[in-house]
Amino acid sequence: NKSGNLMYKHRDQLSFKRLMTAKDYLTNDEDNLSYTSQIVGEQNDLAVVTVSINGSDWETAYIFDLKNKKQHSIVLHHLHGSNIYWHKNTLYYDAYSKPKKGRELLDKAQGQKLYKYEIGKDTIPQLLYTNPSQSGTNPFSFIILKD
Repeated sequence: NKSGNLMYKHRDQLSFKRLMTAKDYLTNDEDNLSYTSQIVGEQNDLAVVTVSINGSDWETAYIFDLKNKKQHSIVLHHLHGSNIYWHKNTLYYDAYSKPKKGRELLDKAQGQKLYKYEIGKDTIPQLLYTNPSQSGTNPFSFIILKD
């Protein structure tokens, strides 16, 4: 395993702290974890970190409170080049249907859906929209307009 740790420095602190230790997110010692994106909600000191195992296009996202370095219990699965946006304490993201075992790298991502998850309010992500095209050839994109 050649995966490293993900470090961060909160704007109120002088030194860097470890946010994630790669080996804690791996089930096999031979796997490699890549930190594919870090999206920080500056207004609320929350961050979403997406990771990929062994270079897969499929990602998993973890939510952290940067003030206390705590990971939220919700984990976002089946992300595939997904859009992830913060708006205040609400996270908006798109995810796909779970890929068939053994076909993860072969088939197109299908069943795209848009979700929102409000930190401190929602217990599970709320489905907002389902792409009517289930083929995987017509994905939608979205943006969040600020107040």
